[in-house]
Formats: sequence, C-alpha cells, structure tokens
Amino acid sequence: MDASRWDRMKGLYDSALELPVAQRPAYLAQACGDDSALRQEVESLLAHADTEDSPIDRPAWEGAASLIGGTVLAPGASVGP
Repeated sequence: MDASRWDRMKGLYDSALELPVAQRPAYLAQACGDDSALRQEVESLLAHADTEDSPIDRPAWEGAASLIGGTVLAPGASVGP
C-alpha cells in the first residue's frame, strides 16, 4: 500500500470513528465511492476498534512479557546473583 492510499484510509477511519456506528456505512459509501477495497479496509479497522477488548485500547507493555516468553518481575526484584 502506498503512502497516499494509507493516508486516505487513515483519514476515512478517523472521520468514521467520530460518527455514531449507525451513520458509518452511509459515510463510507459516499466517501469511498466505487473503491470497494478501500471501504472494506476501513470497515475492517472500524470493526476491530469497536471491540471492547481491542489491543489498541491497552498499553503495549501489558502484553510484552508474553511476547518474549519471559517472567514478569515484581518491582524491586533482582536479576542475577
């Protein structure tokens, strides 16, 4: 995806996110016109944003330990001898 398409998609996403959920389909239909691929991408992003357990809504550090497979140390804990 080139930068201009990404910018357009992000702008549509940001604008649609500010609208009530019921108004988003009409907005995207008008804003995307015949570009159904663009509309599908934006709708996909919106669907993920609307979930209550969206990773976007959690701080990145909350899941970092599980990504590296390490143990989470308590504050003040020491590593090594």
